[in-house]
Amino acid sequence: NKFEAYELLLEGILSLFSSNLSIKASKESGITSLDQEEFLFSYLVQTLQSKNKASEYYEHTTEKYPDVPFYHFYHAIFLHQICKSRELAEREFKESLRLLPENPTFLGSYAVSHP
Repeated sequence: NKFEAYELLLEGILSLFSSNLSIKASKESGITSLDQEEFLFSYLVQTLQSKNKASEYYEHTTEKYPDVPFYHFYHAIFLHQICKSRELAEREFKESLRLLPENPTFLGSYAVSHP
């Protein structure tokens, strides 16, 4: 159906626009959440399939906003899953846990990735 095809196309365009705005807002403000970073991680890694853009985003946010645990956590996930760098990932996991020690998502992901 033509209408459904247009609807899917519009959803895709809006999703890309929203994702780019979220990245820009997060990089400029330092305001984020676990859910937002999960969304951005999926966008950067799965949709864009851009290791370089993802790396730039995580390096920028962890340097500019060192006290935001969600940036460190998803930087760790990126380093571990995409870059296959267990040592660098461990540093970021530990920093996220230092900043937010009781977070069950952080604890579980660290335990699974560093048995």
